[in-house]
Amino acid sequence: MFFPQMRQEESQKEKVESSDEEWEEIGVPKEWREPLNKLGYLTIEDLKTVEKHTKLHQEMMGYRKKNKLDIGTVSPDVVKEWLEAGSEKQKKFLKPLGRVLKRQKKT
Repeated sequence: MFFPQMRQEESQKEKVESSDEEWEEIGVPKEWREPLNKLGYLTIEDLKTVEKHTKLHQEMMGYRKKNKLDIGTVSPDVVKEWLEAGSEKQKKFLKPLGRVLKRQKKT
């Protein structure tokens, strides 16, 4: 049984999505952003949770076929590049952040 309070909490959660610029940085075409969002990958961090690039590729192609989308296919290698680019982007962000945190500890 669901209580109204539980439903309100779920509806109050903000949906955070990565910007178009962030998707472009890792090489995801504009036509694939909405299908990826529908599959539950709202942010680039969500993409990083994928263990195997082939799994994501199969999900994408299955979604494309099921919904009869008229968008181009992508190879598993391209999906792998997206995931690697997303990881590199995070590393670039975390390096300076680590330096800042070390400086704060010293003071």
